[in-house]
Amino acid sequence: MSNPEKLIVVLGAHRSGTSLCAAAIEALGASACLGEHYANAENSKGFFEHPDIIAFNDRLLNHLGGSWDNPLFEGSEAIAAAKLDDWVEEARALFTEIYGAAEAVVLKDPRICQLLDFWKPVFIAAGVAPQNTFYVHTLRDPVEVALSQRSRAQSNLDFYEFGRELAEGAALWLALTTQAMAATRDDAVYYVSYAGLMTSPDEVLQGLAAFTGLQADSDSVRDYCEGFVDSALYRSSASDDAREQVRATLPQVFAYESTLHPVLDTGKHAPALVDACLAIASDSQTRAAMVAAVSPALSRLSEACRGDRLERRRGEEVIADLEAQARELNDNTERMRLDHQAVLEPLEVEVKSLQDGTRQLKSQLSEQHTEITRVNQVAEEHWANIGKLETTLEESRAEWSGKVEEWSRKADELGNEITVLGEERDYLGERIHEMEHSSSWRLTRPLRSASFRIQRLRAWSASQWVQFRLKAILIYHRMSLRYPALAWTIRRLVRPFFRLANRLTNVEARDMHTSASPGLLTPMRYQQQEQSEGYAPLVSVIVPNFNHAPYLPLRLESIFSQSYENFEVILLDDASSDDSARVLREFHDRYPDKSTLVINEQNSGGVFHQWERGLNLAKGDIVWIAESDDWCTENFLETLVPYFENEAITLAYARTVFMDGDGEKQIWSINEYLHDIDPQRWNAPIIETGPAIVREAFAVKNIVPNVSSALFRTPRQLEILDDPEWRKMRTCGDWVLYLHLLRGGMLAYSPEACNYYRIHGQNTSVSSYSQDAFYREHEMVAKTVQRYFDVPVSVFEQLRDNLEIHWRETRGDYSDEALENCYSLACIASEDEQRAPNLLMASYAFCSGGGETFPVSLANIMKRYGYNVTYLDCAREPRMEGVYGKLRKDIPIVSDFGQLERIIEDFDIDLVHSHHAWMDSTILDLLPEDVDCKTVVTLHGMYETINEYDLRPILPRLVKRSARLIYVAEKNLEAINRHGLLQYARTSCIDNALELENFEPLSREVLGLPEDAFVFTLVSRAMAEKGWAEAIAATGVAREQSGRDIHLLLVGDGPEYDRLATSELPDYVHLEGFQRNVRGYFAVADVGFLPSKFRGESFPLVIIECLQTGVPYLATDLGEISRMLDSSQGPAGAVVPLDNHEIDIARLASEMARLAGDADYYASLHAAVPAAAEKFDPAVLAEKHDEAYRLALLEPGLHATV
Repeated sequence: MSNPEKLIVVLGAHRSGTSLCAAAIEALGASACLGEHYANAENSKGFFEHPDIIAFNDRLLNHLGGSWDNPLFEGSEAIAAAKLDDWVEEARALFTEIYGAAEAVVLKDPRICQLLDFWKPVFIAAGVAPQNTFYVHTLRDPVEVALSQRSRAQSNLDFYEFGRELAEGAALWLALTTQAMAATRDDAVYYVSYAGLMTSPDEVLQGLAAFTGLQADSDSVRDYCEGFVDSALYRSSASDDAREQVRATLPQVFAYESTLHPVLDTGKHAPALVDACLAIASDSQTRAAMVAAVSPALSRLSEACRGDRLERRRGEEVIADLEAQARELNDNTERMRLDHQAVLEPLEVEVKSLQDGTRQLKSQLSEQHTEITRVNQVAEEHWANIGKLETTLEESRAEWSGKVEEWSRKADELGNEITVLGEERDYLGERIHEMEHSSSWRLTRPLRSASFRIQRLRAWSASQWVQFRLKAILIYHRMSLRYPALAWTIRRLVRPFFRLANRLTNVEARDMHTSASPGLLTPMRYQQQEQSEGYAPLVSVIVPNFNHAPYLPLRLESIFSQSYENFEVILLDDASSDDSARVLREFHDRYPDKSTLVINEQNSGGVFHQWERGLNLAKGDIVWIAESDDWCTENFLETLVPYFENEAITLAYARTVFMDGDGEKQIWSINEYLHDIDPQRWNAPIIETGPAIVREAFAVKNIVPNVSSALFRTPRQLEILDDPEWRKMRTCGDWVLYLHLLRGGMLAYSPEACNYYRIHGQNTSVSSYSQDAFYREHEMVAKTVQRYFDVPVSVFEQLRDNLEIHWRETRGDYSDEALENCYSLACIASEDEQRAPNLLMASYAFCSGGGETFPVSLANIMKRYGYNVTYLDCAREPRMEGVYGKLRKDIPIVSDFGQLERIIEDFDIDLVHSHHAWMDSTILDLLPEDVDCKTVVTLHGMYETINEYDLRPILPRLVKRSARLIYVAEKNLEAINRHGLLQYARTSCIDNALELENFEPLSREVLGLPEDAFVFTLVSRAMAEKGWAEAIAATGVAREQSGRDIHLLLVGDGPEYDRLATSELPDYVHLEGFQRNVRGYFAVADVGFLPSKFRGESFPLVIIECLQTGVPYLATDLGEISRMLDSSQGPAGAVVPLDNHEIDIARLASEMARLAGDADYYASLHAAVPAAAEKFDPAVLAEKHDEAYRLALLEPGLHATV
C-alpha cells in the first residue's frame, strides 16, 4: 500500500463550515476516503469526516483528560506531558489503512485543532513529507458559530451539554481557533472564509487550487458551486441581540475576530497577525472571561455526574438488597421443602388407605353393572313398545295423507265445478240482460232477491274465514315469541287445511315475498362498497307509554325477543295512572343490561315531548320509536337494519297490519290502506330516492301509517324537532318528520317483517279526525312537500279532493270556504318561493385538510339553512372517523361517483359543489356538458401548488364549465389570471365560517401540562410545510428567551407525526396525533399556533375554530391570515412574516417569548378575540353561498370563447 503524495488538513472550530470546505477540496480532486455518505439533520450535505478518525480522536482526548467540547483543555500541553508512542503507532496504522491508496487526501475533524501536535509526527511516520502537507483553516463569525452550536444542543439535550448558552459556543470557537493557529504558525496555511464559500465559491476554489496545487475538474467545480452550495445551509444568522449576549460575557472574541480580518481578505498566512491573536487569547482577562463563560456548563456537567453517581450508588444498594432477599428466599424454600416432606409422609399413608377403599368400590361397581344389565333388558322391552307406537303413528299419518289427497281431489273437483259455474254465469248474464228488457222481469224480482242474498252469504262466509285465518296467524305470532318450536310444528300440521280452505272459499293468500322489479333493489345502490356480513349498529328502541298497561306485555315481549341482538330499549312512562309503571319496571328488571327506565312524575303534555326525551337518551345510530300499544314480528330489526349500511338510506319501514283495539281482528292491511296509490307495490321490497317516492306516493298520503313500523337514522340536529308548531301536531306530525328525514336521501321498505297497529279510541290521531286541526296539519304537510320537493300542482289538488271526501264522511257540515280556511292551495303554492336548490356536496374523502373538512361544515350549515343536501364521499383516502363524525347524521351519503350522472338524475340534484382539484376534474370528466345540473367549485389553494404544465389543460375547462368559482383569498385567482382566463370566470368571494360547536373540555393534568405553563396548540395536517419542526425549534428558543415554561401541543396526523413519533422529543413537546375534539385542545391552550409555509394556505379553518374557543392566535403571514385576525377591537393575534418562503425561527421564537412574557401585550390580543370571532358567522356564510348557488342556476350556458 503506497502513501498519499499530498495531504490537505482542514482546520476550524465545530460549526465553522469545515464540512463545506472539505467538500470544496474534494471537488478539486482530493479524496476523503469515505466508504459511505455520512449526514443527518444537523448537516444534510454530509460531514466529510471519517468516523474511525473521530472515534480515535475521542479516545485520545479522553486519555489526555480532555474532550472535544472543553474550551479550557490545552491539547499541546497535555500531549507534551504524555507518553504516546503506542498511540502514535496506532494512529499511523489507521491513517495508512484509510488513506494509503489515495494520491491526494483531505482530512477533516475539528478535534485535530486540539491534537495537531500529536498528528504531525503521525503524518511523517505515515510517509507524508511536511512540504506535501497543507493546512486550510476555515473561519466563521464566532456569534454565528455559537448560534449554530446552541441550535444543535437544543435539538438533542441528552447528548449536548456544552453550547446551550451563546458564550459557551463562542468560547469553544476561540479555544479551537487559537490552538489550531498556534500549532500551524510556521506551516503552510491558507485561510478560508465561510461567508466567502457561501457567496463566492468559485473564487475560493481558485485560491484553494493555487494553494494546494490540485488540478480542478471543471465539471466537479461547477457541480459544487451550483449544486452543493445552497443558501439553505446558512441557517444561523447573527442578530444584534445575539452579539450583545456574547459581548456581555466574552468581549475579547470580537477583538480576536477583528484582528483576523486581514487574512480573510487574502487567505494568506501572516505570522504577525497570528501572534497578535495568540496574545489576545493568552491575556489574563481573556482567560478569566473564558473561565466565566465555561463555568455554568461545567457546573451542569458536575451536577449531572453527581446525579449519575448517586443513581449508580442507589442501584448498587438495590442490587445488594435483592441479593439478600434472594438468600432469604433460598432459606425459606429449603424450610418449606422440609415442611412439605413432613406433611407428605402422613398423606402417603392416607393414599394407601384410599387405594384399599378403591378396591372395595370396584367390587361394588361390579355388582351395580349386573343390575344395569337387567335394567337394559327392561329398556329394550320399552323400546319395542315405542316402535309399535311409531308404526301406529305412521299409519295415522298415512291415513291423514290419504284424507289430504282426497280433500285435494275434492278441491280440484270444486275448481272444475267453479269453471263450469263461471261459464254458466256468463251464459246467465246474457240471459239476464235479455230478461231485463222483457215484460216478465218484474215477475222474477223475488228470484233475483234470493240470488243476491246467496251472493251475500258467500261473501260473508269468505269474510268469516279471513277473520278466522287472521286470528290463527296472530295466535301463531304470539306463541312464536314464547314457544317457537311448538308454534312451528302446529303451523306445519295445519297448513294443508288452510290452503284447502282458501281454495274452497275462493280466498287467495298474498305472496308477500316476490319482488315486483328484480334487479332494481340493490341494497347498496349509489355506494362503492358491497353489503358486509358484520354490519350490526346499535339500535335505540324508544317506547313512549301513557296508560297502555294492558298492551305493554305483548309490546315489550315482541321487542326483547328480536332476533337482532344489538339494541337498547328506552322505556318512558308519561305519568300514567294505570298499572304501566309496574309492567315497565318488571321488564326493566328482567333486562337491566338492555334497558333504561324513565318514569315522569308529571305528564309532559304531548307524545312528541316523549320522543324528544328518548332521542336525547339514545346512544344508537338508528332509532325505532315503538309505540306502546303495538307489537311486531321477531324479525323486525333483522329485516330492516341491514338497509342502513347504505348511508343514503335515512328511513326504512315494514308492512303494517291494522288491528282492532283488542288486537284480535284485522281491520285492513297496508295494501288496502294504500289502495288508492298502488296496492300491489307493497307486496315487494322498495328502495327509492326521496324525490321519487314523494312524487309517486308520499306527497298525497302518509305511506308509513304507523311510526312503530319505521326505523330512521338518529336525527339529533333535525330542525323540525325544535319547531313549536310541529310539536302541537296530533295527526300528521310523523308524516312531516318522514318528509324531513327523506330530504336528499332514500327510503327502504320490506314486507318480510310485520308491525301490528291497534286502532282504538285512545289513539291520538283517531280522536282528532273531526277537528279543524286535522285539515290544517295536512296543509302543513303540503307546505313541507312544496318547500323541499319538486312535485306537480296536481298532487296538492288531489290531496285537497281526498280531504273534502274525508270531511263529508266524518263531519257533514262541509263548505268550500270552511275547507279553504284549513287547507289553502294558494298558501301552499307560496312555499315554492322558499324552496332551495337540491345540493350535492362533493368531497375527496373524509380525511384531514381544509379542502376535506370544510365541505363537511358547509354541508351542515346549508342543511340548517333549508337546503336538501346529499354528500358525495369519493373515499380516495381511508375514512377518518373523527372527520366523518362531524357530518350531521341526517345528511345522506353516496360514494359511487362512477354513477354521478344517475345520482344527479335520481336525487333531483340542481347543484354539485366540489372542493378538491381531483374532485373538480373528475366531475367534469363524468358529466356531459349538456347535463341539467350546475357545477360550483371552491378554490381552497390547491391550484396554487400545481405546476404550470399540469395547469395548462385543467384551467380552461374548469373556467368554461364551472357556473361559479368561489374563492376566499385573492391569491386563489392568481393561477387563473396568469393563464388569461380571469375575464371569463364567474367568481364569488366568500369568507369561510364554521358553526359554533359544543366541545369536550380538556384538563391540563390529563395532557401532562403544568397548570402554570404557557401553552401553544398547533393543529394541522402533519406535513413539513405546516412548520412542525420549526415550531419545536422555536419553542425551545422561546423558553430560553422568556424564562417561561412554554409547552407545545401538536395535533394532527401525517408524515411529520410519523417521523416525530419515532424521535425523542423534549418533555415540553406533546405529540397528540389526530383528534376530533380540536376545540378542546385550543381551549386548554393560551395561544393557537400555525407556523406554516404551505403555498396553498388561504383561509385556515383552524384559526376560526381557535377564535371561537376564545383563544388568540400566532401564525406566519400567509393568505388571508392577517385579515382573519383583524377586528374592530384590534388584532386577535400576531403574524410573523416569512423569510423568502422560509420560517424565520428566531423571529417566531421572539414573538412566542413576547406572548408568554408580556402580560399586557397578551391581554390586548385576548380582548380582541370575541370581535374577531364574530366575523365568521355561519349565517352570513350560508346567505352568501345561497346567493352564489342561485346565480349559478341562472347561468344560461358556457363561454364558447374560453
